[in-house]
Amino acid sequence: MYNVAPDCVLVSESWLHGDICDGLLNPQSAYKIFRKDRVGCRGGGVCAFVKRKYSVLPVFLHDKYSDLELLGMDFIDVRPTFQMFIVYRPPYFDGNALSYARLLTECLSNYSTNSKYMHLIVGDFNLPNINWDVMTGPGDDVNNTVLKFFLNNGNNQLVSFPTRGSNMLDRY
Repeated sequence: MYNVAPDCVLVSESWLHGDICDGLLNPQSAYKIFRKDRVGCRGGGVCAFVKRKYSVLPVFLHDKYSDLELLGMDFIDVRPTFQMFIVYRPPYFDGNALSYARLLTECLSNYSTNSKYMHLIVGDFNLPNINWDVMTGPGDDVNNTVLKFFLNNGNNQLVSFPTRGSNMLDRY
């Protein structure tokens, strides 16, 4: 990270937890770190490293979204004003998957459709059966909930190559 010195590093499924301090992740303090760790079990979580030269503020989400693995940031010193969200949706399709997908898309709808910002949603929605080229997928409620959100908001898939096996990382 320090050799290439990117402006931003975005991590989906970070596996970070409270015992890993920011100083360990960024010993030279070249970046501001934003993170949303998974609580109560291993894996998951999201984080962002943003060069200190940018004025970035966290998007404070309503408490009802606290179980989501989602992080929002406002870049306030760039034009147009820019808002970014990093998402990790756990890959399960059990009884909680639909309520999680609905809560996630509700949150993104509430926070990422403000027209004063340009928006970027980056992450892994763990929906490998969606064909992002033609925006179609299997008929189950979890896939349909997420797909409908992206279709209704005019989002586009930017990643055009497999990022793990034959699956593409979801980024809009």
